[in-house]
Amino acid sequence: MIQEISDREGEVIKNSLNNYMLIAARDYELLTFTSATVFTEKLKNMGGPILSSIFIVTSKDHGKLYWDSEKFEDIMAFIDKKFKDTEYLDSVMNRIIILTDYLNDFTDRCGTKEFLINNKHEFLENYKEFMFYNIFYQFQTEYLVDTEEKIKFKDLVFKYHEMTPIKVDKMFKKLDIGKFCIQELEESLNSENPLETSIKKYRNIFYYDNSLFEVPESDAREFENEINKKARLRNESVNKDAKELRGVGASQGQYKGRAKVITNLNELHGIEKGVVLVTTSTRPNFNKEIKEAGAIISENGGALCHAAVVSREYNIPCVVAVPGVTSIIKDGDIVELDGKLGEIKIFPN
Repeated sequence: MIQEISDREGEVIKNSLNNYMLIAARDYELLTFTSATVFTEKLKNMGGPILSSIFIVTSKDHGKLYWDSEKFEDIMAFIDKKFKDTEYLDSVMNRIIILTDYLNDFTDRCGTKEFLINNKHEFLENYKEFMFYNIFYQFQTEYLVDTEEKIKFKDLVFKYHEMTPIKVDKMFKKLDIGKFCIQELEESLNSENPLETSIKKYRNIFYYDNSLFEVPESDAREFENEINKKARLRNESVNKDAKELRGVGASQGQYKGRAKVITNLNELHGIEKGVVLVTTSTRPNFNKEIKEAGAIISENGGALCHAAVVSREYNIPCVVAVPGVTSIIKDGDIVELDGKLGEIKIFPN
């Protein structure tokens, strides 16, 4: 299944990267991180939006996931609708418990490659379904109304979310079968000589719309640079006099306050309590200042980026993926935002 990108295919792909945005970037085992590709496939099978995705892994398994930003709001609306159905919500909760119990039991019992091969169909189907919910609930828990049912669901998914993927990764390390991504694993288990393919410790992988490629690291970096370049071009074409903007709601809540625009780390120190922090993207060394902020607006990122995760932790509104926002909002402007709808209004100082 894994193949090399031809020069022609490379040019076609680079010409189609206009609307992609970064959703997540993590140091992850390939098997776990490529569950994102399972998510896009199962979302389509459920009748959800047809989502284009790009997944890039560079050396030492540093993975980045990009999605078509134009479809992101459709995904949120679809997930929101599904989880307003209480019967569906109950069925998902029950299914997560069943899948987690199965995988925990399987990883405890699986001590040999032969055991995995003999149980491959059941394992693959259960693991793929589990990883679908693994991503699905990370989005929807922020879009449910704050009710006792939501709290119950969040407690459940966090209880079952954290350890199971780690246990599966450890199982594969114990079996010493290499760092397969899910497509390769399925192909290998169904081949005439299952699990005999040698997988290099470090690889550079590029996944684009259901095609999986192994590429030189320079090519993986080039595709990533191309996405970032097109994002910068989108930013340069924005209307800098705009008074209303729209991005991706990443942490719900409404807030109105004075803007503090940060474009480099030197501007971070001594920000006033309650400001709306406006930046290109946040990183862990922003955490101290984020505690002082009343809300965050970021040019880049998605629902799983650093700004989104930390905002939800601190319970402050956050809107991400707002092209050119640091060149539109000025220091001292009064800004009003809705962290659920992704809407921003600007009142110049």
